[in-house]
Amino acid sequence: AYEAALAAAVRLCRAERGVLGAFGEGGDDLTVLAVAGLEDVERPRERFARLCAFRAADTGELVLSGDVLVDQPLARAVH
Repeated sequence: AYEAALAAAVRLCRAERGVLGAFGEGGDDLTVLAVAGLEDVERPRERFARLCAFRAADTGELVLSGDVLVDQPLARAVH
């Protein structure tokens, strides 16, 4: 069911990747429920996706990868 919900969201947003997760009370507490277009969100290489998820949860706003060009914390996460 989680995979189907995520697949629909990815299609609707015309996104390349998506993560559906449940946030816990801890600062880095995320339970990944479904993944689309990412190999493994726990790998250091996918740190950017996790940072975007936490940013979206914190602000309640969509985080676009284009934000990397203007947002220094996100830019540092990519490298």
